[in-house]
Order: sequence, then C-alpha cells, then structure tokens
Amino acid sequence: MVTAFDAIHAQSDADADRFRALGWNNKPMLIGSLKLASIRTAPTALRTSNIDSAVSELLSSLTPGWAAVSIHPNEEEVILEAQKLLPNPKPRLILVPRHPSLNSPKIVQVAESVYVVNAMNIVEDVCAWASRGKAMVFVGGSLTRSKHHGGHNILEPLSRGCRVLHGPHMGSFEHLIKNIPLGKARFSVDSAQEFVSHLMASSSSPLLLNVQTSLLDQFLNDGDRILKEVADMIEEMIRARIRV
Repeated sequence: MVTAFDAIHAQSDADADRFRALGWNNKPMLIGSLKLASIRTAPTALRTSNIDSAVSELLSSLTPGWAAVSIHPNEEEVILEAQKLLPNPKPRLILVPRHPSLNSPKIVQVAESVYVVNAMNIVEDVCAWASRGKAMVFVGGSLTRSKHHGGHNILEPLSRGCRVLHGPHMGSFEHLIKNIPLGKARFSVDSAQEFVSHLMASSSSPLLLNVQTSLLDQFLNDGDRILKEVADMIEEMIRARIRV
C-alpha cells in the first residue's frame, strides 16, 4: 500500500523505520511533528466563541485550580485520590475524559471541588483556566500501559504556561518529549502521592518560566519551519503533476 504514495514525510526516525518495514523503499524525509505547527502562545485566554456555553460559564465562574485532561478509564481513581490527599482548602479540579460519555450530563460535580466535563474540543480552554490557578495539568493515557495509546499531546498545556504531569507510559510521544526537560517543564508521576508533591510545589519558579519560554520559542520556530516545508513539498508535487 505505501508504494502508492509519491512521498512520505516522517516525524521521527522510528516512524521512518516503520514505513520501511511496510515496504517503502525510498528514503522518507524527516520533517517533524505537525502538532508543533498548532502551538501558539495564549497563557490565560479563554475563547469567547465556538465553545459550549455551559462549559464557558463553568470556567468563568470557578476559581482556577488544576486540571486532568484526556483521561482514560482507571486513571481517574488515582487523580481523585490525589485530590483527597491535598490539604484544605482544596484547589478546584476539572477532569476531562478522552472519550466523553454521551449518556452523562455535560458537567458533573463529583465532589465539592471536582468537576467532570463531558465535552469535546475544550482542552485548550481548560488549560487556560488552570494556568491562572495551580498552573498544573495532568495529561492522561499515560498512567497505565496500553497497546491502544501511549500518552497524549502535552504541548497544549505547555503553550498556556502550565507545568505538565504525565504518567510513565508516553511511548507515542517520545519524539516530542525528549526535548522537554524532565523535572523542569514536565514531571512524571505514578501515584497519588507523587501528584500531591508536585501540586504542593511553587508554580511561579523563575527557572521554570524561563525554561518554558525557551521551549515555546523553539516549538514556534519548528512549527513554522514544518509548515513551510510541507507547503513547499505539496506545491512542488502539484507543479510536477501539471508539467506531466
């Protein structure tokens, strides 16, 4: 099947090897992840349009706290246990399932300080909300090993000025996280106690802010480069077709 393509652009050496294993004989061009092209800095901005009104009202009314996004089954148990262990007054916590339940209300308050939001396309807004509170966001799909997922995109919370927590299983995003210093802008957690220790830490470290600013500048530059390379490649292929 892969031989039907005129060109293949891979985001990492590992992906290039997978295409070769599928029968691609030409050399794939290593171009990087298109996810980088979607990153734009907007630390505290909440959308005023194209967002569900109930979700917008919740984010506007709640005192900013911390968030857990793209959550898979079984992960919420560890997250809720961490919330219980936090001292009073507890920060607000918003949970966003990776796959929202169509049979549940859009917003469910499961504890005094915990809200589950069953809605799509709201991660950037929840991250912006959290950036004005604890500035900490957990990105799910990473606490338990699975053949179906290996973490999710941590760039959205980073681009909004949040520190990122993730579990030990981030295999699907190794090509992205390898350039993000562990212990500076992202932290790996594997238990409720580890959640608590990071949530209790200061969120205003000048070193952290400097690291994140440098990372975001790098991501923005890489994203612009990737978009240009893809656009140039497509234009050249179209021109070649026209010439034929």
